Amino acid sequence: MMNSEFSELCYVEFRVVPVITHTKRLGRPVENKLQPLLVVLQDEDQAKLLLSSAKLLRDSQDDYTASSIFISPHQTRAERQAA
Repeated sequence: MMNSEFSELCYVEFRVVPVITHTKRLGRPVENKLQPLLVVLQDEDQAKLLLSSAKLLRDSQDDYTASSIFISPHQTRAERQAA
C-alpha cells in the first residue's frame, strides 16, 4: 500500500483525502509479511483526525481492512521496545 492506496483507504473508510508528502516502508523485508508503512501528511490536523478515526477500521465492510490494517502514531525503535 503506497500513496494512492492509502489515499483510497482514507476516502473509503473516513471520507477524507489526505495530502501525503512522503511514504516509506519500515524495517527489513520478510517473506510473506508486509512491512509497516510510514505515511507523512502535510497537515498535522489531518494526521490527528486519521489517528482518532483509526479504530473505525475494525468496523469496515471489507474483511481484510477490518482485520489487517492498523493506523498508529509513528514511534522510534526505542519507543516500540519500551511499550
